[in-house]
Amino acid sequence: LMAMWGAPAEQADHAVRACRAALAMIERVEPLRRRHAAITPDRFGIGIGINSGTARVGNTGSRIKFKYGPLGNTVNVASRIQGMTKKFGVPVLMTESTQRLLDIPSDVGPATPFCYRRLADAQPLGVKEVVRLFQLDAGTAHGWQQLRQRYESALTFFHNHDLPNAARELASLVHEHSSDTPSVLLLGRVVNSLANPDANINPVIVFDSK
Repeated sequence: LMAMWGAPAEQADHAVRACRAALAMIERVEPLRRRHAAITPDRFGIGIGINSGTARVGNTGSRIKFKYGPLGNTVNVASRIQGMTKKFGVPVLMTESTQRLLDIPSDVGPATPFCYRRLADAQPLGVKEVVRLFQLDAGTAHGWQQLRQRYESALTFFHNHDLPNAARELASLVHEHSSDTPSVLLLGRVVNSLANPDANINPVIVFDSK
């Protein structure tokens, strides 16, 4: 499923609308799991990728059969980071280009601060630029803000090549939040760097598949 905002009519708050739609979709997952438990016993999930930017928008196809939608690099990046939700074990990822727009006043109800954390810098398959990724979350889980602060602190240590402090923070974080996949993945990268001290630390995750 692909959705877009900002076309055909301009919407200054397109990023806010997209993020609210994503969180609304996530809220519906658990009720759907319960409703269809008999046919989906493995608790299905969804992954959402959000990206903001310029796109070529219009009709594609023929006069008999066509569809209206966006094309271009902005769309490709959104598709790539949607696939990355499986890698990071989170339901919603957004790029920095979206995160920067979330403070724009919106016409969609009262302004409610979004909960998100900087997750990683990544280079998607087939994309030349490095994309800064953020996890978008409802922020309702107990201890979410503390988890965010500690994870981002450990990520900063790692990017600054301060491996001992990164390992110390992440080891404690994983002990307390063992189901937090991003923390587990980052701890693995830190440990791998500690085990190979002669190797250059690359803070960017390069993806070679979708």
